[in-house]
Amino acid sequence: LWQATPNNDAAGIIYLPLASNGYSGFVDVITRIRGTAAEAIPVIKRRIEHALPGSAVYQTHTMENLVRGGLALRAVAAGLVGSFAVLALILATLGVFAVTGFIVSRRLGEYGIRAALGASPERLLKAGLKDTARALVPGLAVGLACAWLRDRAMASLLYKFSSTVAPLFVPGPVLITAATFIAAVTPLATATRAPISHLIGDNDTQ
Repeated sequence: LWQATPNNDAAGIIYLPLASNGYSGFVDVITRIRGTAAEAIPVIKRRIEHALPGSAVYQTHTMENLVRGGLALRAVAAGLVGSFAVLALILATLGVFAVTGFIVSRRLGEYGIRAALGASPERLLKAGLKDTARALVPGLAVGLACAWLRDRAMASLLYKFSSTVAPLFVPGPVLITAATFIAAVTPLATATRAPISHLIGDNDTQ
């Protein structure tokens, strides 16, 4: 017995022959088929008309369509939740990009001093990326751990949902990682090409 809204108190279904008393009006016939529904439905109609002369088949549905129709409202709600989740991911990515770019820009004076002490442009770039990674990795680890715990908690509450596949955990971290490093590389690349006096002069108030 399938229901769009599960009910633990459902008594179940009892199947009775069509000749039994109490059947009047509409009768539901559930049939297991082989092949496609388009091929099977005409055959089923002929069998019903042969078994019950004068009867008429009012509607035909596949179980897949019935399930889809029963879950239509939930599918719309899930779509809205998914849209808001994508929007939240975009806003989070933009926020990480802006904050990372601001922090790196504020440290250009420090990179200028390192360059004055003999650090090469490649070494400055590596140092900046390492500093960015130290802030990024813990955040991603905590985020993925929370997502996995949410996955475990929701698995038993959703219809035909046992576990979220791993690829669903990939786009978010990849997008945030890419935005973080792009935000860090942009000012760092500028710093490696700028004169040392310019870097230190722009940050003499720090």
